[in-house]
Amino acid sequence: MIRIRDMKRMRGKNERVGTRGRRQGMKDILRWAFLITAFTVALQVSGAGFGEAGPVLFFSDLNWGPKTGWEGSSTKGAAISVWGKNFGAARGDSYITVNGARLTAVSDYAEWGAIGPARSLERITFWLNSTCQDGNGTITVTVGGFVSNALDFRVMAGRIYFISVTDGNNSFNGSYSTARGGSSGPFRDILKFNPGLNPSGSGESYICYVRGGTYTALDVDNAFVALRGPYGSETIRHGLVAYPGETPELNASNATRGVIWNANYDPYGRNNYFTFGKLKVFATSNSGWGAFGLWGDHNRVIGNHMKDLLADAWTGVVMVDNSQYSKVYGNFFDHLGYDSYKHNIYIKTHQSYPGSAEYTYVGWNEFNDAYARDTHGGVIFISKESTVTAKFTRYIYIHDNYFHDGNMEFIYTGDNTDLSDIYIYNNIFRHGTCPNTGVFLAWHTRSVYLYNNLFYQIGSAAVPMVSVTGNTSAVFRNNIFYSRPGQVFLAIETYQGASINSDHDLFYDPAGPASLPSGTGITLTNPIRQDPQFVNASAYDFHLAANSPAINAGTSDGLNLTSYVRTDYDGNQRPLAGLYDLGPYEGIGPAQDLTPPAAPRDLRIIR
Repeated sequence: MIRIRDMKRMRGKNERVGTRGRRQGMKDILRWAFLITAFTVALQVSGAGFGEAGPVLFFSDLNWGPKTGWEGSSTKGAAISVWGKNFGAARGDSYITVNGARLTAVSDYAEWGAIGPARSLERITFWLNSTCQDGNGTITVTVGGFVSNALDFRVMAGRIYFISVTDGNNSFNGSYSTARGGSSGPFRDILKFNPGLNPSGSGESYICYVRGGTYTALDVDNAFVALRGPYGSETIRHGLVAYPGETPELNASNATRGVIWNANYDPYGRNNYFTFGKLKVFATSNSGWGAFGLWGDHNRVIGNHMKDLLADAWTGVVMVDNSQYSKVYGNFFDHLGYDSYKHNIYIKTHQSYPGSAEYTYVGWNEFNDAYARDTHGGVIFISKESTVTAKFTRYIYIHDNYFHDGNMEFIYTGDNTDLSDIYIYNNIFRHGTCPNTGVFLAWHTRSVYLYNNLFYQIGSAAVPMVSVTGNTSAVFRNNIFYSRPGQVFLAIETYQGASINSDHDLFYDPAGPASLPSGTGITLTNPIRQDPQFVNASAYDFHLAANSPAINAGTSDGLNLTSYVRTDYDGNQRPLAGLYDLGPYEGIGPAQDLTPPAAPRDLRIIR
C-alpha cells in the first residue's frame, strides 16, 4: 500500500546529494510510478480500495478430483484444500472459482481461513460440484474484488471413499463417512487405501478421506500402506487426505517402514500420481522411522504435520528416491531426526533403481528444531549414490520455506558425487545451532544458485554461516546475511576448484563492521555492509522497514534469477519496476504490493 511515510522516504532520497543519491532517487520514482499505475489498474478491474491486499494462492492438496460422488451425491464431489494468504478470517462474499464454477453457497465450503500447519498459511477447503467443467481448468479465489493467481486443476472421474477409526469396518463398502447399517459405511484402517486392498484396485482413480482419530493398524511390512506397484498414471490417480476440517493422527511408533512404503525391487514397479495430504504423523518414546516414501513420478506430500519421529534410520522422514516431479508443499516438520543419517527430506539417486531424482519441488514448508545426536547431517540432504552412472540428481527447487532452530545443517548438498542445478530462493534460515555450518554446499555440487534468502544467525559463531567446498560452484544474488557477532558469512573450506560468486548481497555483523568474504575462489560484486533494518527481528518479523538499505538494492542480472524469483515469501509480486529488494520479502511490511501476484514460473510448469 502507498503510505504518506513512504512518499516522504522517496522524496528524501531524491534530495540526496551526489550521483549515487540521484540514481537511487530515479529508481524510486520508477518504482512508485509502477505502483501507482498498478494500483489504478487494480481499482478499475476489481473495484477494490485503499488498504485491501489481494489474495494469493500457493498450492492445493489435490490437483484433480471428481465433481460428483461425495457419499453417493450426483451434485457434490471431492473436497479440495488450497493454501495461500489474504483470504480473510471469514468468507463473507468471497468465493472460489474452480473450472468455471463460482462457489457462492455456504454449503460449498468446509472451512475458510483455517491456519497451518506450516508457516501460518491460510487454508480454504471446498467441494467440487456438478457445474464444474470437465477436464483441465483452474482454481482462483476472489476476495474483496481481487482475483488471485490461478492454480491448475483437472476435473476427472474417480471414486470417493472414507476411512474412520471410530465407527469404520474394513468389510464396509467405504462409500460413507459414517456407518449407515449393513455394509454401508467407512473403512476402519489406513491400509484400505492400498490399491491392492481397495475395491477400486489399480484400474480406477480414487480418493480416501481419513476422519479424525488416532490410527495404529499397519499393513504388511510394518507400514501403514505397503505399495507393491506399479500403480498410478496421468489418468489413474490416488489420494489419501484428511476429511474436511478434521485431523487424523497416525501413531507411527511401531511403523518401522513409515506411513507409505514402496517395494522398490523386482518384480514391483514405480508408484506414480499419489497425493498424501493433511495428516498428522507422530511417534512416542523416541520411536518413529519416517512418514512418506516417494518412489515414482508426480507424487505430492502436502500440508502434513510430522512430529517427534526420532528413531534410528538411514532415511528421510520424506524420502525421495529416483523420483521426478515430486512436490513437498506446506508441511510442518516438527522436531524430527536421530543422527546425521536421518534427514527431514532426503533426495537421492541410487544406481539400482530406475530413473533419476530430478525436478523435486520443496516449497512453503516449515522445519522446526531438527535433531541429530551427532549435531549435523542436513535437514534437507541432496545426494547421489557414489556408484551411479548415467543418472542424475538435479533440478531441485527449494523455495519459500522457513527453517529455524535445531542442531543440523539446514541444507547439505554433495557427498562426493556430482549434483547440478539446485535453486534455493526466498527462504528464511534462522537460529540453527549446528557446530559445523548452517548451510553446507559440498563436494561436486556443480551449480547451486541462492537468491533472495535470509541467513539469520545460523550455525555457531565459530563457523561460517554458509560453507562451500570440493569443486562446488555456488552463485549468490540478493541475499541478506545477518551473522552472530564476529561470525564468518561465507567461506570456501577446501578449495579444489570451488567457487563463490556473490553479487548484491548484504552482510551485517551486529558486533561492528563486517569482514567481507574473501580468499581464493571468492568473487564479490557490489556487497552491502549495513544493518538491513527489519521491522522487528526480535519477534522474527523480517519484513524490511521503511528505511532499509535492502530496498531497491538488488540485481536482476542473469543466471535464471528472474525465471524463478517472480514472487516473494508472502506471494507479493517481484520485482517492482525491475528493482529487486534483498532477502525473502519485497517491499515495506506485509501488505506492500497492490496487485494480485503472478504465479511464479515453477508453479505454472509443475502443477
